Amino acid sequence: MVRWLWRATLLTLALTGLLGAALLALGAINDQTAKILGTSLTLSGSSLLAMANVAAWDRRRLRGLAALGMLGVLASTLMVLGMLWTDLALMRRETVQLFIVTLGLTHASFLSLSRPRTGLGWVRDGSVGATLLLTAFVCVLIQLDVDDALPLRLLAAHSVIVATGSVLTLLLHQRTRGKKDAESWSLRCTCPRCREDLRLGSGRNDCPKCGLEIAIRFQGA
Repeated sequence: MVRWLWRATLLTLALTGLLGAALLALGAINDQTAKILGTSLTLSGSSLLAMANVAAWDRRRLRGLAALGMLGVLASTLMVLGMLWTDLALMRRETVQLFIVTLGLTHASFLSLSRPRTGLGWVRDGSVGATLLLTAFVCVLIQLDVDDALPLRLLAAHSVIVATGSVLTLLLHQRTRGKKDAESWSLRCTCPRCREDLRLGSGRNDCPKCGLEIAIRFQGA
């Protein structure tokens, strides 16, 4: 599924680039062609957002979050296309809010895919929680049309926390994977839930069949 979405994204981006270059060269930019370009870019962006949620769907414990993210991608895509081709400009605020919710859910799904080493899972979980809180905070500010200095400063501070947590989550994930690859240790075992034969490396692993998370640690290695 992820491979199909990746191919669709590359195809729509390539078509958008070729179409945009041709229209500019021919001087044929008008309302109709602008809508076509906007539609192509919208579908490309939606494919990128969908890939993170589809990857999270493969893990059983993340399916609820991934399902919400996919629904958000679908709904925001339809609303953006509706604004492009119909008279839905009156729902601009709702569309922006829905798009922000979609980005927040997708980012949370992406962070949840990280598998930090034992004892550091709180960094990932905290980053996911902070991302969801930031999403809700932004939507409330937009809905209430807040422009006071204090809420905006709190928003900026919260954004820094989310950015820092996201970077730490990714770095811890890379460190775990790098250590695993360097040691190249593995263990053959059977999943206790679905009885699938597995070959697992050091660190956190997921059963590809049932999604059970299994932590492997080699002492004295």
